[in-house]
Amino acid sequence: MEGKRPIGHFGLQSKYLSSYIKLKKQESEPGYHLALSSMTGNIMFDYQRTNRFFAQVSEEMQVLGVEELTGLKARNIRPAYRGIYFEADKAALYRINYTSRYLTRVLAPLLTFNCHTTEYLYKKAKGLNWGELFSADNSFAIFATVTHSQITHSRYTALCLKDAMVDHFRESYGKRPQIDRMNPDAWINLHIAYNRATISLDTSGGSLHRRGYKQATVEAPMRKQ
Repeated sequence: MEGKRPIGHFGLQSKYLSSYIKLKKQESEPGYHLALSSMTGNIMFDYQRTNRFFAQVSEEMQVLGVEELTGLKARNIRPAYRGIYFEADKAALYRINYTSRYLTRVLAPLLTFNCHTTEYLYKKAKGLNWGELFSADNSFAIFATVTHSQITHSRYTALCLKDAMVDHFRESYGKRPQIDRMNPDAWINLHIAYNRATISLDTSGGSLHRRGYKQATVEAPMRKQ
């Protein structure tokens, strides 16, 4: 492969064709640029079936976040603990990621399932078609949270998810993507609450408050004596 393929895909489903939005990370933004492409496929992630996303937002900003999402043409908006569920088409998702003032991240759920052990987490995660989201030439990082569940250690849980993803790529493509905790091509979110796990792709490519932060640096001028 000569270059890195775009990260992620979002789309509107029809009976015979799935139209995907591939998210390509821009050098100047932690967010993603939406480029439309079309392809057929049988295996669909949760957000592809529902066009439903989850916006992380602080409790203090939740009311403002709901108002903002309404103005940005999101639909079926529902506040929840530490965030807001909403539905959006590709144009609305683009607007939300690039113009939101109150949201922290916008997550696209890939799979939600009952999860009581890390062994089952590994099995379910390994079965996801990760090659549809990014390639072995890309890098990724995971941020995980665990609460009120039989699984209690968030770092070990993230490690189990990482192992499942790496093993999937090794067995499917003969090589694995690298981990980059500072500036990955793809951020993966894992949230487990009350023994219910959700694996998501971060469509924002990082915290939205860092959009445009230190895009370029220059050498400091020499001070005259």
